Amino acid sequence: EYPFEVEYGDHFETSGEAYADVSAVLRRLCGDLGVRARDLEIYDPFYCQGGAKHRLAELGFPRVYNRCEDFYAVAAAGRVPEHHCVLTNPPYSGDHKERALEFCVRNARPWLMLMPSYVAVKEWFRAAVAADPSVFFLVPSQRYEYFHPEGTGHDESPFTSIWYGGGGMPAISTAARPGVHCTLFRSIEELRNHKHVPVRNRLGPRQRKKLRAKMAEKHGELPPQEVAAVGEGGAKMRGNGSRGKGRGGKQQRGAKETGGSSTNDAATASSSGEIAPRGGGRGG
Repeated sequence: EYPFEVEYGDHFETSGEAYADVSAVLRRLCGDLGVRARDLEIYDPFYCQGGAKHRLAELGFPRVYNRCEDFYAVAAAGRVPEHHCVLTNPPYSGDHKERALEFCVRNARPWLMLMPSYVAVKEWFRAAVAADPSVFFLVPSQRYEYFHPEGTGHDESPFTSIWYGGGGMPAISTAARPGVHCTLFRSIEELRNHKHVPVRNRLGPRQRKKLRAKMAEKHGELPPQEVAAVGEGGAKMRGNGSRGKGRGGKQQRGAKETGGSSTNDAATASSSGEIAPRGGGRGG
């Protein structure tokens, strides 16, 4: 049981491979700060099953704060733990990505966030990091996989996740695993030129449903009446009721589709800049 609201589609563990790909970045940060890897204090605000702590410890970074607590309530109460940097894979539903980035920018410490590539072309992202010349992107040569505690889901993510860095985090290209490398990019324009981000804005949830309905009708996958139901924004999917796609391509059961701009029914940040309390599952 969690002390915050959990979306099934958000509740996926980050793979050890994803952490390995930024281990060289963390070690460079250790050199910049003059601390040993075993003494680097890493803060991951979003909790799933505690995998972040174990996987980073295996890479030589044992001092990871990743606890089963409501990050937004902790931040609002001024109880954020001491740390050298933030490293997190935030929930992708609702406005968690925006709020997590807002915290990282205001926190004024080096940060790394693992998010879908389409985030780079979002206006809110560009506005948030506009004043940070240290922002960079690391694009892996293989897609990352995500794992749900219940062992459900597809074998491969339907979207590409990339690492976003800023706040003075060292920007270096990495090659931590045999046959796999991360390419360093310093601008959104570079990402576009290499076709790592969408060339146009991502469709909203309702637009994506209509597009899927049209494609299904075109290929004869759904009867006309079911296509109409989906196209009108209903949750009906062939053979699975209201099932949709969750984080990392895993199928979620009765949960909202993630990765888009779903409706937020929680309190927003106050005018003073405090992060208002809100629940949210996590991938660490």
